[in-house]
Amino acid sequence: MRTYSTQVKVEPAHLDAGNHVNWLAQLKITERVHFALREEIGLGIELLKSDYGLFLVMGRIHDCAYQRQLRAGDLIDIEMRMWRSRPTCFEFTASLSCRGQSAAVFRWTMPLVALATGRICVIPEWMVDRLDELEQKIVAKITGEQSPREYRRATANA
Repeated sequence: MRTYSTQVKVEPAHLDAGNHVNWLAQLKITERVHFALREEIGLGIELLKSDYGLFLVMGRIHDCAYQRQLRAGDLIDIEMRMWRSRPTCFEFTASLSCRGQSAAVFRWTMPLVALATGRICVIPEWMVDRLDELEQKIVAKITGEQSPREYRRATANA
């Protein structure tokens, strides 16, 4: 599983006529964070298409729950998680909160499609490994410990 956290400040462009962030604007903010997560881990749209001939498509939205209004100037904490839920699909969750209170939760599934055939395909192990390696690096940064891969490299060169 890979976790990505960021903050987004509610800007005037996010607001509707009622001076709050409506459901569609919250979904658009979440979509931008989703793309940022995928870029960070090397699974961005263009890279997957050009280098691997693969594409993640929207499969199913499981949850879309709005719990709190967001207004101009609010600082939204967003935590997004990504993991392989089935051999052919990645699953994502996004939790939006403001001042410690939940604002919205989204969960969706995206199958992997081969561009050459247009068919759903099995997620290659290198993609899953990439998620695991990045998660280990984050844990190592937080705890100050080496990831298992860094430890193997360090001891092999010693």
